[in-house]
Amino acid sequence: MIKKYFINAGIIGIAEIFLRLRGLILVPFITRQFGPINYGVWSQVSVVAITVAPIIAMGTNPAALRLLPGLKSEEQRSQFSAWMFFLLLMASIAGLPILFWKNQIATLFFGSSNGYVAFLPLAILVLAVGLMLDSMRTWYRIKNDALGASLLDIGETLLTLGAAVLMLVRNETVYELVIYTIVASFVTLIFAVLVYARNPGWAKPDFSVIKRLLSYGIPLLPAGLAAWALNYSDRLIIVNYQGLFQIGVYSVAYSLGASVIELISKPLRAMLHPSLAELYNQKDYRGFHRLFTYSTRALSVICIPAAVGLLALGKPIISLVSTEDFLAGGTLIGVIAIAYYLSKMAGNYGFVLSMAKATWLDSVAMIVSLGVNLSLNFVLIPRIGLFGAAIATLAGFTTDFVLTYQFAKRYRIVFFDFTFIGKVLAAAVIMWAVLGYSSWIDYFLPKDMAIALLAKIMLGILAYLTGLVLFRIITKEKITTAIKLINIREL
Repeated sequence: MIKKYFINAGIIGIAEIFLRLRGLILVPFITRQFGPINYGVWSQVSVVAITVAPIIAMGTNPAALRLLPGLKSEEQRSQFSAWMFFLLLMASIAGLPILFWKNQIATLFFGSSNGYVAFLPLAILVLAVGLMLDSMRTWYRIKNDALGASLLDIGETLLTLGAAVLMLVRNETVYELVIYTIVASFVTLIFAVLVYARNPGWAKPDFSVIKRLLSYGIPLLPAGLAAWALNYSDRLIIVNYQGLFQIGVYSVAYSLGASVIELISKPLRAMLHPSLAELYNQKDYRGFHRLFTYSTRALSVICIPAAVGLLALGKPIISLVSTEDFLAGGTLIGVIAIAYYLSKMAGNYGFVLSMAKATWLDSVAMIVSLGVNLSLNFVLIPRIGLFGAAIATLAGFTTDFVLTYQFAKRYRIVFFDFTFIGKVLAAAVIMWAVLGYSSWIDYFLPKDMAIALLAKIMLGILAYLTGLVLFRIITKEKITTAIKLINIREL
């Protein structure tokens, strides 16, 4: 199971590079083409959809990941088919309240209803197509099929980039860009559904599963709503205090910081929940503990230096991918990245609560964290602006991690490796110190921003690896063990 997990992580990692390249290409393209205000509009359309999504799904996505793995193929298909119909029904009626209160919702998310009501029908389409695509991704995760999930992501990425190129050639507005990206996602969805219909094929829906999915998922709904608020409530406060210009700046910084951590964490986490569920359902608690430990260590040893590196190099990165209007976001990227790493760690320990059927504790942690986040948002954003929003996000996710870990350790299945994380942090601090005094390298390089940034990144990696060797995170014996662990030929 551990070997298969890490092989799957490698496959998803390759796909994730394509997926995040989409963001890295779209961010400079949209920021340079449209500027902060229109970038803010583009990002807020997604925020509208993301706001409604957890209410519609009602926690059934993690419920499917918990309850469907390990079942016979026919049972999985019949229960998954029923869940698909349920989501389609919910998505079909979700747009009615948005359209009914269109002026109020446009004002809430865009700061004004003038000219922005037209984006709400597009947000409804983003919501519906996104929900169905996520359900197909969940199917591949249930089947532990990393290749299928990866091909789905790569296909959507290529089509979205094609849509952006088409918009550029036609010299159209941000409204048309949203339409083109919806079409790209819809084409991906149609292809995924056709592949599913052919192999393994539709089965007669077993709607009795909906009750079990809701029984498991509804206690998670408060956590899902709190997770949304932790990630996006600051946008609503910023747009009403400071306007769409500042939303655009903040969204770029948030996107860059979050994307880097997602790029690293998704390969390690995408198949973790179903893999842990399968081991837990088989009562293989020793295997459960080993897989959790290895995956969490791998997550930390890569995410921590990435977040610290973004803290040190945020300004040159944002200068490279955007215009001067966005420079204020440079100091935010690293803070957001650290917050996102803590959120992924909290999510891992949330898997433990899921196995123990104590999902209500996950909701408690999220709700308390949301209280911390919202309080700080209202206090800090009016006083120190975007940096206050980033600090509030970090405080919220830190609270979530601490509480989720404290709840999870009560079940004595997994623990937190303080010694290992401490050594990784020490190595990352060495890297941060080296990068802090890296301006001398500019004298030996061409006057090219990209080359200078790449050189500093390589210097930081070298410093970090040196720290890992000094603190014996990397040793010859551990490298040999890792090679044996993921030896494909032994699978």
